[in-house]
Amino acid sequence: MKKLFFQWVLILSIGIFKTSYTQNAAQIYTKIVNSTVTVETEDALGSGFFVDENLIVTNYHVIEGSDKAFCYSNNSYSKYTIEGYVAVDIENDLILLKVIDLNRNPIRFATVNPTPGQSIYVLGSPKGLPATISDGIISGLRDFGGRKLIQITAPISHGSSGGPVLNSNGELIGVSVGQFSEGQNLNFAIPKSNIELLLSFKNAYSMPLSNLLRKFPISYIDTNQIGTIQLWEKFSENDRGWNLGSDNNVIRSIENGKMKLECKKYEMYNGTFKGKGGYWIRLPDLKLPSNNYSVSVTTRWIKNMKTNDTYSPYGLILGDYYFLIYADGDRRLLKFNTVDKKYETIVNWGVSSAINKKGSADNKLEIRVTDGKAAFYANGQMLFKKEVSIPDATSVKLYVENSEVVTFDDLIVKTF
Repeated sequence: MKKLFFQWVLILSIGIFKTSYTQNAAQIYTKIVNSTVTVETEDALGSGFFVDENLIVTNYHVIEGSDKAFCYSNNSYSKYTIEGYVAVDIENDLILLKVIDLNRNPIRFATVNPTPGQSIYVLGSPKGLPATISDGIISGLRDFGGRKLIQITAPISHGSSGGPVLNSNGELIGVSVGQFSEGQNLNFAIPKSNIELLLSFKNAYSMPLSNLLRKFPISYIDTNQIGTIQLWEKFSENDRGWNLGSDNNVIRSIENGKMKLECKKYEMYNGTFKGKGGYWIRLPDLKLPSNNYSVSVTTRWIKNMKTNDTYSPYGLILGDYYFLIYADGDRRLLKFNTVDKKYETIVNWGVSSAINKKGSADNKLEIRVTDGKAAFYANGQMLFKKEVSIPDATSVKLYVENSEVVTFDDLIVKTF
């Protein structure tokens, strides 16, 4: 858990359920307790609750550092295996876990924004005591450097992290997360909107918790994010797409937390290297909105396998548009014509001072789509803006060609 200009005491908590009228603590407890769980790893004990079919939410710090986890349905000693996670937001300390052979009614999300003075209820497993309920009020709505939190008076303790914070209708308004180590009754919850964002870009399949231990291409951004994709070991394979591993044309590996791609699609003719094409990775199940979003990736050139001081492109693909750069600072925008099966050069920009050359530093490539126009950025500098037609649910790909060795890191998608 990150520090927000003060010392956190991490905590842990539990779930909720549907209601449509004001209820007392006993009514809320009866209705929602079966939708809550206690989460257990080798080193930690926390809380969680159902938000979708076979999916529970908890704090990331409950799972952090573990490659396996279990959960217990509250008021029960039955133990269930956590299959993996389908989405994670480290910055906001949230993770969506998929549980095997256990499914309960998800908790209903509140439709009205929380306000100071409002009565609230918290469920959790403080000190390992499952299904504990406490009450209080919202004492404030806080913004710590862009990170929004709900300040509450309901007592919470170690073991309550990841539990639901409910309004008087038994509807979810937040997730218990922590408290000030100094001061009295200064407890905090993550707003439910962060869970809604996490649900909006969850993967269709679960990923093993061991992926999180790898600390491999992953980064998080502000509360406007719709998703950050963790590149993992089972990339979608289609046409020229490929999976992590090695074959005769490309070598893929993970080094220092980054994905390293070494393309070998070249051959030598009469002493000269001739390029024979490239490869791309299509990111699985990434859902993009129809407008007003950006896609960015951090990449770095390592070396070129050729010896004639010529370079091949690498970069980011959005839909049919190829945003490519070269080690010498050149950059290019191509479009793949799906009818003629040919690449059209939209623009050759030539060498740009915005691009870090020959591995001197990382390059952050970004495509921003706003009102039917796409703007193309390198390291924060806009290179080109053009009206484009990018369909909904378009794909995002990473590209490397011919003879380049490059790394990719921090693929981020966010809305404006």
